[in-house]
Amino acid sequence: MQEKFLDIIVCPCCRESLSLTKKKIINEEILEGLLHCNKCGNAFEITEGVPRLILNLEERKEIAKSFGYQWEMRAKSKFESNSLLYGETEEQELKSFFRYFGIEQADLQGKVILDAGCGCGRLTKALARFGKEIVGLDISSSMGTTYQTCMPSKNIALVQADVLNPPFRKATFDYVWAEDTICYVKDVRKAFDLLSDLVKPSGKLFVRVPCINRSCFAVKLRGVLGFTHRIPRRLLFCFSYCLAPFWSLAKIMLRKKRSSIKSSAFFLFNAFSPEFIEYKSEEELINWFKENHFSDIELTPDKAIAIRGTKT
Repeated sequence: MQEKFLDIIVCPCCRESLSLTKKKIINEEILEGLLHCNKCGNAFEITEGVPRLILNLEERKEIAKSFGYQWEMRAKSKFESNSLLYGETEEQELKSFFRYFGIEQADLQGKVILDAGCGCGRLTKALARFGKEIVGLDISSSMGTTYQTCMPSKNIALVQADVLNPPFRKATFDYVWAEDTICYVKDVRKAFDLLSDLVKPSGKLFVRVPCINRSCFAVKLRGVLGFTHRIPRRLLFCFSYCLAPFWSLAKIMLRKKRSSIKSSAFFLFNAFSPEFIEYKSEEELINWFKENHFSDIELTPDKAIAIRGTKT
């Protein structure tokens, strides 16, 4: 992380500025350090180039490890090939980003963007070609691996943090992207409100959450089984691969978009591993946008519930 990003990062507890000490900098990148809050006294480490700004990690440890394991396995090519993510190429993912926001590439010039729930960092890195500064936030324990993916881009900062305690100044970002992110916290409304606060006036927020009536087979099966998140991760990895051929075959028989065994296993693991997935209705989310002073609220056609709005 470059030192310039400290201007927008704050203590996730009291939201005051942080001071950097004990820093190790190579080629202008802060690889190690300690961030101190002068108000509440909290201290947060920077390791592997990533500030670790999580409060109450014990409460969120399992989901952090679960997503961390998933992204580590993908980095080792144990799931999809490196060219695919959730069955999409990088260019397809970028195309979806612009379609969901209803913008063109030129609209990102000079803009500051938050990728909330950045995962492996593929989209974060791709957006660095167009925007001024890109920040990737994720609770995953594998953010060090994500850092290696995104570097040496100088306009990217990665932060390990929770959307329930986003460590950024209010009204910082021109675009906030939260695709399938807030559904993994129990207080979805709080996460939505906090992300809304990060959007600049005239900036845009995009949120996507799964729809209970249009969920894919993997999510529905998870709901039926109910215990998959308790399976040790290595066993769950094997279990996902055992089911993957049947899911791939079912998609062929139903004439849906085909997926490889590796992609199917990745989808299944992603659906099975979280402790919970919260569902919300279109009406609820649209009302939340209105209550947080967004206009031009649009529902984008999608299997999930996908909504964008502009901050007034």
